[in-house]
Amino acid sequence: MKRAASWNSPIRFVDKTIVNQLHKLSLARSSLKEMTEFRRIDDFFKLVRV
Repeated sequence: MKRAASWNSPIRFVDKTIVNQLHKLSLARSSLKEMTEFRRIDDFFKLVRV
């Protein structure tokens, strides 16, 4: 029981930090996806122009 109690708080803290990191990563991924999509659109328009 003591072990569970002592491990409880640090695990919660780690979970919070991991969740925050994952959230940041997901935001970065979405922005990267948007950038790549815009690049693809630009390439598409270049192909259309040529």
